[in-house]
Amino acid sequence: MRGVTKSVNEPLAAVNKFKFNSDQALDALSTKVPGVGNLIGALANPYMLAAAGAAAVVSVGYKATTMALDWNEGLAKVNVTAQLTKQELDGLSDKLLQIGKENVAPIEQIPESFNKIISAGLDVKTSLDVLSPSLKAAKAGFNDVGETAKAAVAVMNSSGEDINKVYDILFATLNKGNAEFGDIAQYLPKLIPMARNAGFALNETAGAWAYLTAQGQTSERATTLAQNAMKALADPTKIKAFKDMGLNLFDSTGKIKPLVDIVDELAGKTQGLSDLSRAQFFGKLGLDQEAASFFATATQDAQKFRETIDFTVNSQGQLNEAYKNAMTPMDSWHQITNLIKGNMIDLGMKVLPVINYIGKGILNIIQWFKDLYNQSAIFRDLLSVIGTLFEWAFKIAIIPLKFAWNMLVNIGDAFEWVISKIPGFGGGFESMYLKIKPILLYLKELFGQVADIAYKVITADFKGAVSAVKSFSMPDMEAVKGRVAAEFNSKKSAVDLNGATIKTATPTKNIDFGGGNGKGLSGSGGIGGTKTINQRIEIKNYFTVGEGSSVEAIAEKVVRTINDRLRDATVAFS
Repeated sequence: MRGVTKSVNEPLAAVNKFKFNSDQALDALSTKVPGVGNLIGALANPYMLAAAGAAAVVSVGYKATTMALDWNEGLAKVNVTAQLTKQELDGLSDKLLQIGKENVAPIEQIPESFNKIISAGLDVKTSLDVLSPSLKAAKAGFNDVGETAKAAVAVMNSSGEDINKVYDILFATLNKGNAEFGDIAQYLPKLIPMARNAGFALNETAGAWAYLTAQGQTSERATTLAQNAMKALADPTKIKAFKDMGLNLFDSTGKIKPLVDIVDELAGKTQGLSDLSRAQFFGKLGLDQEAASFFATATQDAQKFRETIDFTVNSQGQLNEAYKNAMTPMDSWHQITNLIKGNMIDLGMKVLPVINYIGKGILNIIQWFKDLYNQSAIFRDLLSVIGTLFEWAFKIAIIPLKFAWNMLVNIGDAFEWVISKIPGFGGGFESMYLKIKPILLYLKELFGQVADIAYKVITADFKGAVSAVKSFSMPDMEAVKGRVAAEFNSKKSAVDLNGATIKTATPTKNIDFGGGNGKGLSGSGGIGGTKTINQRIEIKNYFTVGEGSSVEAIAEKVVRTINDRLRDATVAFS
């Protein structure tokens, strides 16, 4: 019994110790990192955890669907050339995804790369065979996948060799030559047709080109020299000249000898000759300058020439070797990323049919309503009634807003009318006017835009509402102040105290301050009645002239007193 108790208690003690250590670690983390404590507490809440999980599921689903749509778009471009059925295209998609998951090149580039390959005139099966080694070659050559595949297909088509052998030879050339993979991909395909016409295989042609670049020739120059040499070796007059010089270019079966054997024989013939004698020897062969330069360069180190060509001839496995050497510590993570992306695309591909079904359903509903509208007068009348009801409902709903808006307009007009009654517009009242009216105009412009948007929404003018929202902008207070100041200055005029006309604005509306029926305090249509404010004012009719006081003196005193009072009021208001 004691042994059983010990066997149970020891594991329990270990579990409790682990729990204690974990709690301590979380407490320390919460103390050192702001916000971690709240996060841990939130995750402990089952509702928060469920919400976080739901948000994660929605996010993953959206991302997977987006990736699947992009993948499908790439496949659609492929199918312009491939002309596959829906079932065949789905099968191709699965194969491309599998290839993408097994390589480090970004999986989203796979459809585009495959499209470049199949666009070179290959069928789907051959293009699939080319794709995987092309992805490896692009990585090993640090080159673009599409450009790498394009060059390899060109070499494959011109040489008739298998794609894997082509890549092995290309990377053997890269190994022995002094050129970048991009140079090899650009220039070697130009040389192959001429070499093949002369009877030379891809491997020895590539080896000769690699040797020339290793001897200091540029890629372009090496191509030119090799092309002219191959042209000479296929020219019957040159073949006869070689034979006359004791060099038979063909074996007993009529097949041209290996290039290394021809160079060895030339090296033997020219060994020990002076530079002049060598030049004369090549001249007797009828070679042009470029062809002569090719053979002269090759015979300078015939042993190295042979070693280079032997390496390209026996180039099996060079692609895999280069791919392995080009791997970096991050490439394993790139492959893991491709696996995740590939599974996300798989998930999205399963969601797309559902989205497509929903989309078709929505289109069918829209078409049904469109047909009903075109065919049913009753339905059109019903929509018209509903629209009218919405319009009246809106008008009723915005009565408070219109009331507030109109009140602002009336207050602004009343303020303008009152200020126009003050001779000179000077002093503190002018300052108050220039402070308050911009605020009223600012609110008027703002409410105007809001009301316009609300009206369009309630009347179901959604297109107009969207346009109004896009064009919505807050009024510029500084611009409003500028307009008020300009308007104020244009209306302001000097007052002729000797009886000249006071030029002010005429109110545009009757302001009702309790007179009823649009009448103002005077009972005849606003303050002062409906008479225009532009009238002649004779100051002597408004003031009693005391003995020894002129009309001008009394008027000046009154105006000065009004200005002083209004200035004091403005200071208090501010």
